[in-house]
Amino acid sequence: MLLRGERMTDWEDIERYRRLIGELELPRQDFALFGLRCPYCGKSDRINRLERPEELEDCPEEYRRLWGKFDRAGELVLCRFCAALLVWDKDRQAATPLEQFDL
Repeated sequence: MLLRGERMTDWEDIERYRRLIGELELPRQDFALFGLRCPYCGKSDRINRLERPEELEDCPEEYRRLWGKFDRAGELVLCRFCAALLVWDKDRQAATPLEQFDL
């Protein structure tokens, strides 16, 4: 369900997750999901699916915790241009900012 006003803890966790993704240099695969447009920067050739915790060797517990919280919104993707965390709606072929979801 989409909400307009997010809780502060969601924003803090989203920022924590974004920093962790950068530290882990994710996503590691180079396969871009062409056709998806980032709602922030407008790029359509830089969105990549984030790895699930089980796909990562020596996955940090913090990544597992945050993944578990955010993957309820849907398939998590990242814009490699502006580092926006997004949720991929496969049916609509659209990407929505993670912070718009009630987590």
